[in-house]
Amino acid sequence: MTAPRSMPIPGGLSRFLLVALTAGAMLVTGCASKYGTQTTQVNHYPDCYAPINELRQNEFVAEKSAVGGAVAGAVIGGLIGYAATGKASGAAVGAAAGGIAGGAAGGIYGQHQRNQNDSARLDEYNASLDGNIREVNKATAAAKVARQCYERQFTVAASEFKAGHITREQFNSRYLEVTQGLEEAANILGEANRNSAQVAADYNRAVDQESSRVRQSSTPAPKAQKKSAPVASASGGEAKQVADMRRKSNTMQQSVSAGQEEERLLRERLSSTHQQARDLMS
Repeated sequence: MTAPRSMPIPGGLSRFLLVALTAGAMLVTGCASKYGTQTTQVNHYPDCYAPINELRQNEFVAEKSAVGGAVAGAVIGGLIGYAATGKASGAAVGAAAGGIAGGAAGGIYGQHQRNQNDSARLDEYNASLDGNIREVNKATAAAKVARQCYERQFTVAASEFKAGHITREQFNSRYLEVTQGLEEAANILGEANRNSAQVAADYNRAVDQESSRVRQSSTPAPKAQKKSAPVASASGGEAKQVADMRRKSNTMQQSVSAGQEEERLLRERLSSTHQQARDLMS
């Protein structure tokens, strides 16, 4: 009995798969950081930069995971598209749909709106905001720890310079690293704050829409339609979920406000450090 021969992949489809996989590999290895490039030259204070570095490392782990999902979705979608149509054009359409579904990196609220199960959509909103709250809180905490560390180290360096324990060049090197770290932390937190403020605004719109929908579904039915009362009672659980969304929305706003306050402190401290260094070296 002869072994079954494997079915060859048509040239058009094989070329498409090669392009998809190659592009995916390039994306995984070449993801640009949403925080921009590192601008701090770390020579004296690696412990101060550590919280910022951890943010960057965690970001790339998440990015690679999202890109990997997009590549896998594109390949699977392409195969399904070809199987359904027998044409390379069908593979391309399937790949596009699969890539979008596999990546799932953006347009999260639009995706939720397409969920026909109202209760499931509310659960998705809540889970999404939980992640965003954690992200802005993590960025704020990292920036605060970095700021406090750089503040302490600059105070030590200034004292050593005034006492003649380090040279002007040595002090200047430390001062430059401190200001680079403070500025990078401020820029990273500023970007996180802008993103979080947009998420909060989108989420508030979603809450308003869901609240309006739940109110409409809870409107008492006319007397002639008393039989449909169970529909109104079913929306009681959704009303509770919307109330939970309101609470989480408030928490998100508080997190954004805390981040904005920390960014203000960072930039204030950066300006103060420049002035102190000028006074010391004048």
